[in-house]
Amino acid sequence: MAGYQNEPIRFDLSELDELTQKVPGAVSRALELLAQELNRQMKLEAPVDDGYMRSSIEIPRRTGEFEYSIFIGADYWRPVQFGSKPHVIEAVNAQTLHFYVDGNEVFCKRVNHPGTAANPFIDRALDNVEPRIDEFVDIALEEISPR
Repeated sequence: MAGYQNEPIRFDLSELDELTQKVPGAVSRALELLAQELNRQMKLEAPVDDGYMRSSIEIPRRTGEFEYSIFIGADYWRPVQFGSKPHVIEAVNAQTLHFYVDGNEVFCKRVNHPGTAANPFIDRALDNVEPRIDEFVDIALEEISPR
């Protein structure tokens, strides 16, 4: 082959190397954005009676390099999310239970609770956030990409 010289092809990978080092940070940032939006959606989807459960949904906490936790302070969030079977409720820390039914004040030692249907507000929040994952990744990559 006349005129052909066997010379190596050279690539400048310095920008790629720098970008590779930034990828874990971008993944972490995308997860942060996702956790913030999930928190917002959980508050939007949470059923509201007196507003306590919604107000008890705390801001996401980083619990690992690629992990966030969202704490719900209302101790009744599980039966709201998953529902509950019929069960007996008995007074434990007082002589009687105290609640209102149709505006009437009620005192009693025990009640047969009929159970509740699930209201999966967390599932709805996750469904609302899922279509935005690519958007959060794009934002995170844009923040780390070389100019």
